[in-house]
Amino acid sequence: MTKTDVGGFLAALRKAKGYTQAEAAELLGVSNKTVSNWETGVSSPDISMLPALAELYGVTCDEIARGQRIAPAESERATSAKREKAMARLLEKQRADLFAACCICGGLTVLGIILALAVGCGALESLIGFFVGLIPIAASAVTAAVMVRRIRFAAGGEAESAGQAKLLRAADSSLFWLLLADIAAFGFIFPHAFAPVHTGLNLEDALLAGTAAALLFAAAAAVIYAVARAARKNKAVQAAVAAGSVPPERAKAMRRRSLLPVWLFALPSTAAILLCPFLFVLAANVTVYIEGDKTNTFDTVQEMEAFAEESELFADFAHELVSEEEPQEGEADRCALVYRFAEAPAELLAYYNYEEREDGLYVTVYEYSYEAVTEEGTKTHELLARNPKLQGGVEQIEADEAWGVCSIRYAPDLQTSATVRLRSMLQSGLYAGAIGFGCLYLIYLAVSIPLYARKKKQWLREEDAKKNAAN
Repeated sequence: MTKTDVGGFLAALRKAKGYTQAEAAELLGVSNKTVSNWETGVSSPDISMLPALAELYGVTCDEIARGQRIAPAESERATSAKREKAMARLLEKQRADLFAACCICGGLTVLGIILALAVGCGALESLIGFFVGLIPIAASAVTAAVMVRRIRFAAGGEAESAGQAKLLRAADSSLFWLLLADIAAFGFIFPHAFAPVHTGLNLEDALLAGTAAALLFAAAAAVIYAVARAARKNKAVQAAVAAGSVPPERAKAMRRRSLLPVWLFALPSTAAILLCPFLFVLAANVTVYIEGDKTNTFDTVQEMEAFAEESELFADFAHELVSEEEPQEGEADRCALVYRFAEAPAELLAYYNYEEREDGLYVTVYEYSYEAVTEEGTKTHELLARNPKLQGGVEQIEADEAWGVCSIRYAPDLQTSATVRLRSMLQSGLYAGAIGFGCLYLIYLAVSIPLYARKKKQWLREEDAKKNAAN
């Protein structure tokens, strides 16, 4: 607009208000000539005078600058556009603040874990490390709650637009994950609290025990949150139904939606929390002792050979030699002898290698050749290993009576080895079951969480569409 248009508009406004140039100049704090120059187009009002002119004549600064009245519809559109632009800037700032809050809280959580490990495992002061690490973790939780609450307050309590609703959901989601991370971090440093004073955990043990505790704490927190949230939503739906603001059909659908996370996540997580640690505890309590070789010493060769042939099975039950197998390649000092027994008790046979056939029980024992130094000189002797203790295998035979060295070194007996194998298989099976169930649970979460998130986004879009239609 030209100066003349603005001047004519100001003159028309002054006359409409019934002011003379002198009265208008007095009210504005300027001279008559200045008002006259404005109205004749000789000069334009200074920008600092626009608010005073607008207030005096009952118009807006924009209308004075244009030199004409603005239609109400156009004014409303301009105001709405400005409001939307301001809201967009506010939401952008709140998103930046939310990202900064997440970074700060996440950094505090990681710092707490590092401090606990450094003091507990590095300085061997686990109890002090627990409290030192707890401070940043607690600060992270408090900071997350305060920052998210401030962001929600700045963005408004209720969503009036899609962008505002998205920010509020992001704030709630961020608070949940930040608090869950803090709970998991607390679980990670929790084992340090049980260490005696002035002692520290081994780094490997601290990592394993901390990871297990972190998973348990996080899973338990997720279960409690899901159940509490479902209960709160169900209570809100009941109140809405009682007030008549929600139809019964929609209330039923809302209840199903609120219970879906419980069925999808809370119950499987509870099963994982209970079953996996239970299997791990069972596996840890299975005692598996792996015995090494044993050595028996004797004064003479005769005593050693008598020990080797000592056997209740061969002494009390009739038997006959069936075959004497030739030594295998690489076993020139050992040959197998097979005896047939008509009958023998199972508790004795359990210590021997035997085969049950139609005509009897065939028991295999070994005969070992070794060099023995006696008063008669160095000769090759045969040691018949019938003793049940020797059935696991004779590793070494030493026989030197001149030096008083007569000994047999042998492996654990067959019964002990079988028990160890059985216990080891049981322990491995329990560990494998716990790990397998845990992996199955993780796979289930990896599949169900994206599906649930997709379904939840669809529900939220439908709710936003309903709100926009209502507005």
